[in-house]
Amino acid sequence: SSDLLSTIAIIAKELERRLERDGASDEDLADARLIRDEVARCRRILGRMSTEAGDGPGEEIVGTSLPEFGRQVLGEMAGASAVVLTVEGGDEPVDLPREGLATSVRALVQNALDASPPGMKVDLRLLRTEEALTINVIDEGEGMDPQQIERALEPFFTTKEVGRGMGLGLYLASSFIESLGGELIIESSRGRGSTVSIRIPLG
Repeated sequence: SSDLLSTIAIIAKELERRLERDGASDEDLADARLIRDEVARCRRILGRMSTEAGDGPGEEIVGTSLPEFGRQVLGEMAGASAVVLTVEGGDEPVDLPREGLATSVRALVQNALDASPPGMKVDLRLLRTEEALTINVIDEGEGMDPQQIERALEPFFTTKEVGRGMGLGLYLASSFIESLGGELIIESSRGRGSTVSIRIPLG
């Protein structure tokens, strides 16, 4: 993932240089700079996630109850009032790379909020069993067709309007979940919303 983003950063910088040389419009130059800035942001996020997941120095696995984790996810989100949090499985702490996982789940919740009509709630459901931690993010937006679902985990694929996202939230979240030995699954259909599920084995 880091190598891919490094390559994109180099290409974006070269694109910006060529646009400046060829007298491109301010709008095109702004788009090239946006790509470069967003790639840099993603590299920072990946670096932070890998550290929190144990791939770098400063690793910290924190025992966290599910209610506490849910509050952490929503506490930094402007649209938290539109999210319904449900927790099942008791208050026993779960050992998690808390910051990295919260960042991943927050990205999924933000995607769901962006996909939802105004006034529509998004469900965030946390379930802990002896075998696994399951996190479901459920929206009632337009949903995705099979082709979009197939491409949804590709970097830079997005169904959002221009300027509303770079298509990296699902990709980064999926990469991080896989680094924990878990999986991210998308269930969706046109006109029926989407459910994004994370399952992380425990023990």
